Amino acid sequence: LPHSQGFPPFARHLSPRPPPSTMSADKWAVLKDGASSIASQGDGVPKTRTCSFDPSALPFDHKTHTGVEVQPSDQLFSLVLSHLSKYGTVVEADATSFRMSQAEKTSGGSKHGSCCGGAAGCNSDAGPSLGNISVSLGLGVFRFSHRGQELRALHQQIGDPVGTGCGAQVLSGLVLFREGVGPTAARVIQEFLSELLAESERTAKNTFQVYRWHIKYQFWQRVSRVVARPVASVVLPAETSQMLVDDLEEFLSDGTAQFYQDHGIPYKRSYLFYGVPGAGKTSMIQALAGKFGRNLCYLSPTHPELSDDSLKSAIEKVPDNAIVVLEDVDALFGKGREKKIHQSPLTFSGLLNALDGVGN
Repeated sequence: LPHSQGFPPFARHLSPRPPPSTMSADKWAVLKDGASSIASQGDGVPKTRTCSFDPSALPFDHKTHTGVEVQPSDQLFSLVLSHLSKYGTVVEADATSFRMSQAEKTSGGSKHGSCCGGAAGCNSDAGPSLGNISVSLGLGVFRFSHRGQELRALHQQIGDPVGTGCGAQVLSGLVLFREGVGPTAARVIQEFLSELLAESERTAKNTFQVYRWHIKYQFWQRVSRVVARPVASVVLPAETSQMLVDDLEEFLSDGTAQFYQDHGIPYKRSYLFYGVPGAGKTSMIQALAGKFGRNLCYLSPTHPELSDDSLKSAIEKVPDNAIVVLEDVDALFGKGREKKIHQSPLTFSGLLNALDGVGN
């Protein structure tokens, strides 16, 4: 049960296709008031972006505002878009652009679902449930408030469509603005993002959230919300279940936490669950997560792209109040520490360092 904080790193590479010789530089950039957003040195030479947005697309003077860019590979990107799509969050005059898709399936959810997170108001008597449709923010500039402070969000698309493994896609961008310049204005946006992240990791009564480690972008991706089951519903010997519950209750007590801190011991607890398929290992983990209000972070160490560094980064960036579940660890190494999966870059020492190394 590690306790760590931090945002996932991000990287973005924008490399538009070189324009034909007949295309002028004006086609590539719209500059306003002398602001230089793209530097060009001639045909065939890569363009360098020094501004994360097109100033002419903003209905306000960007020079009097502080802007904070959120990368698409960052977990905050989807959290902000989802938050702004909630009913009543964005100023009504700006709530004119949304995206809709099939909603994620929740395990053990209610029959009628929930539409309260969407862009329209809830009325259970008005018609069929809208819980099967996910609503997110569309493109445009949106005004909203956080703790009495007015903020603006620019959701944009950058460049031409490019081919990916999932078809043609256009790079998306998100920039948050706060009136004023300097650290004070930036801190208002930082506080908004911090509260949004903390809220996403908070468990609701009788539910917990499931995360999976995103190998490519190196962050914990929230995939679903699950309704917790009682510990008593797991078919295991009563003494086994009670032993686990008692041990976790003692570990999570204030006295135990203070003992670990006083002696400089990493505050975490590890269990090895073993048994035949269907013995109740996963069910017990989920029941414990529900009982103690913890989220579950699933990590597959047998993934062919999970290296020592990636595993260590995953452990260091686990969301608050979470239980990390390493699946099928017995499939990694033999009794002599030899690899069972030869295409896996993970080493035995790398696994030990990630679980019990310095800083974890």
